Amino acid sequence: MVMVSLQGITKASTGISDKIEPGIYDVQVTKVEDGIPLKGGQAGYGSRFHFTILNDGPMKGRELQHLLNVQSAHADNLKYSLQELAGMAISSGAPEQAILNQNIDTQAMMNRLLSIVVGPQKNAPQYVEVKGYLPSYACQDPANWEKVKDKLVAPAAPQQGPAQTQGGWGAGTQQSVQQQPAAAGAWTAPQGGQPVAGQPVAGQQPQAQAQPQAQVQNTWGNNGPSC
Repeated sequence: MVMVSLQGITKASTGISDKIEPGIYDVQVTKVEDGIPLKGGQAGYGSRFHFTILNDGPMKGRELQHLLNVQSAHADNLKYSLQELAGMAISSGAPEQAILNQNIDTQAMMNRLLSIVVGPQKNAPQYVEVKGYLPSYACQDPANWEKVKDKLVAPAAPQQGPAQTQGGWGAGTQQSVQQQPAAAGAWTAPQGGQPVAGQPVAGQQPQAQAQPQAQVQNTWGNNGPSC
């Protein structure tokens, strides 16, 4: 007999259906880690956002993480990351006037509710990553699935062509721009409850939702997501 301690083990894994499928998920921001070194700090520092899935079904309670280079030493990376942070905050219900051209604290995203679009990574399609942000309950609207359908599938592998004998410029990487750079204002967390949606399946109209449950409050002012 071997006695083991499960102290610190907060979830169980059976190895079955462990993969998070591409789709639109209602989530809550449950952790924000600041000061993540980029290239050992030489390229600046980022913030890692932890999203916990709220949809009913096998994905409920699963977590995705997303790193934004909000203190990047590279001007373009900094600009795009701050635009994405602004898009995340506004999708969670924060008013634009409290975000755009303001100073904001990344920790103000704690406990916020929103929807995230999850799709295959470009260079490793067997894994998924956060591709975009939408307001809470976005999975209930079929139009949203149509809008993001290109983000839910892996990009087609490039076809092999004849060998190049001269120059040729490679295609540059693209990064989506969501909103203009963010900044400060006190925002209030959603009033009411956290969304609980049916398990999203790409290409399939979502099912009816359960009633929201009690929600953790924070300091940003809005009336919470509605659907």
